[in-house]
Amino acid sequence: MLPNRRALVAAAVTLSLACGRSATEPSSTLQFAASTYTFTTILNKDWCVTAGEAPSSSLSVRSIPQRAGPDWVFRSLDQPEATFEFRITGTATGPAWQVNGFVRGSLLTSAAAGVTVDFGKLGVVAGVTDAQVASGEITGLVKFTDGAGNALTCTRVRWAFNMK
Repeated sequence: MLPNRRALVAAAVTLSLACGRSATEPSSTLQFAASTYTFTTILNKDWCVTAGEAPSSSLSVRSIPQRAGPDWVFRSLDQPEATFEFRITGTATGPAWQVNGFVRGSLLTSAAAGVTVDFGKLGVVAGVTDAQVASGEITGLVKFTDGAGNALTCTRVRWAFNMK
């Protein structure tokens, strides 16, 4: 015999209270939809140094977030061989989430053919999100290089992503 609806609700409330949360309290875990997000970088020339005729470029990457323990990882859908990895975790602060994490690796930009962006081994990420849009800053060395060796090296870069 199937339990009635009232019994199921009572069981859910009891289980929720036993876990330290009320039945109406939202989840304390940052959740992203299994959807395509576009990750972009926004450059501020004051944070950058040029070598040669530096490529003036930004990055636009399509990604579907993947869960990795408490973190969310964004990688390039269009360049699966790229080493680029943008990894964040969130802390609830009202309707928005504070996110922290890191970015590393490299890939080709989609803004200009033949320009590679390299985040090195570790760039520190900070920002905010509502799980559909997000923005923040990367602190570390981010280098845009074209095929001729011209480079634009930045110590900070603004980033953003939105769900498409």
